[in-house]
Amino acid sequence: MQRKPVVVDQFYAGNKDVLIKQIEDCFTHKFGPGMPNFDKKDNQIKAIISPHAGYMCSGMGAAHVFKALIESEPADVYIILGFSHHGLDGVDITTSLNDWITPLGVAKVDKEFAEYLISKTSIVRNEHSHQYEHSIEVQLPFLQYVKTKAKQDFSFIPLSVGPSVDIKKVGEEMKKALDESKKKICFIISSDFTHYGQSYGFTPFGNNLLEIKGKIKKLDLDALKFIENLDSEGFLKYCKTTGATICGRMPIALMIELIKGKVESKELLKYYASADIFDDNNMSVSYVAMKFE
Repeated sequence: MQRKPVVVDQFYAGNKDVLIKQIEDCFTHKFGPGMPNFDKKDNQIKAIISPHAGYMCSGMGAAHVFKALIESEPADVYIILGFSHHGLDGVDITTSLNDWITPLGVAKVDKEFAEYLISKTSIVRNEHSHQYEHSIEVQLPFLQYVKTKAKQDFSFIPLSVGPSVDIKKVGEEMKKALDESKKKICFIISSDFTHYGQSYGFTPFGNNLLEIKGKIKKLDLDALKFIENLDSEGFLKYCKTTGATICGRMPIALMIELIKGKVESKELLKYYASADIFDDNNMSVSYVAMKFE
């Protein structure tokens, strides 16, 4: 079985050649990082945070982290953590064993390793929870593009994280299982940051984005302080207290538990908002590109 794309021709182009051009334009955009050096190999990236909106908005942020990823030592497997925007049927954290199709080809799931994690942790297989979810899907064309250019094969595991997951429990289970496996892992965390505007039901600073842009940025950057300090509890408490509409807060919190004690450096590569690109004073979504080595 193969999982078919659900946001193709919406979030990204459905034609292979057009999609490749779209991705390359994200790298060379004024908000982008420039094209990667596909032969460069720096330190190993332990995790990245990448946005997951339409490429015309969030693709430049994604370009920053995937440039860093492909210029680092390759991982044995890439674990992509996304938030379920469509519900998890009462299950907290799920995976899919189906391979995923994009216009750039078939992205292979490491089924053997996924089944190993299922046997060792609270992760369960639930294909339905992944069928219509976009947060993991939109990371794959970028991963496929950079891996193809670098002439590297890869496999991945998709994990959809629900709002009620016990971060500490699952984090402890996964960390133990991953350590025992001896595999070199890179976590790709799919998350946008503040969703602001009446359509998102979040307008604590008023409705004039021209006047409150700085307040939105402060809300995001204060959240990033908890992430940089690898404080999952403080981060989730901050989101609850402020109402910060960070859709991937649970995947981010789980990532913190998984990389705690294993990273030597963190770097914010890019921060911007959709309002920086489009002349729209009615709504804004913030995008963060961050790496952990």
